[in-house]
Amino acid sequence: MKGKFIFNHRIAPTFFHLGIHCPEIAEKAQPGQFVMVRVREGGDPLLRRPFSFYRIRKKHVEIMYEVVGKGTQIMSAMKKGEEIDLLGPLGKGFTITQGMKKAVLVAGGAGVAPLLALGERLKGTADLTLYLGAKTASGLLSVHEFEALGKVVVATEDGSKGYRGMITDLIEHKVKVKMHGLHLFSCGPRPMLKKVSAFARRNGFPCQVSLEAYMGCGIGACLGCAVKVKTGKGQADYLKVCTDGPVFESSTVVFE
Repeated sequence: MKGKFIFNHRIAPTFFHLGIHCPEIAEKAQPGQFVMVRVREGGDPLLRRPFSFYRIRKKHVEIMYEVVGKGTQIMSAMKKGEEIDLLGPLGKGFTITQGMKKAVLVAGGAGVAPLLALGERLKGTADLTLYLGAKTASGLLSVHEFEALGKVVVATEDGSKGYRGMITDLIEHKVKVKMHGLHLFSCGPRPMLKKVSAFARRNGFPCQVSLEAYMGCGIGACLGCAVKVKTGKGQADYLKVCTDGPVFESSTVVFE
């Protein structure tokens, strides 16, 4: 279906914040799901690209994207009123359950993208804290948006802002392991998710992770986004990030 650009703002040197008017998708979208985008008709670029819902409104959705290739370069030059082809909402989003007293969101770099919509959905029902990590201060995204929802703690590898080091080192010291009703949610690079998952497992916290993967179709046909998971009794299998995820219980994912 077609969506119409309502804004397309640069928010960092290579990152943009895009609003798309598309009521049919907005009314069904859930935090953690995504949309497949075709920037123009024809075969160049050939494939659609997946983007998480950054914000979900009544009649429009918002995504945050980085300019990394031809498709996103074309998107970055598009103006208000232009149309784009959308397929969605797709995938399995975050599961929000009763009894969540405290939600800890852990993001690495652009991993904030699916977590803002989640934070806005949880506001008022759970005490929110975002742990945001990046290589340097310029890579810290959406800090002000998250500050409107709860507490924000940042870490940079070079020490240019906040704690000097990895965000996963920081949660080891800051997150109270005896907090009843605490749930972890995370998105970012696989090595970070592996450490967050291990922290949750050691301390008995429920933890959901949003996985990033290359997707050719977004509907489970191409099998290009398979992820290794545990199926029980020490066995492993593969699921598709696009249809079985992108959100998984961290304890089921095999991080290699």
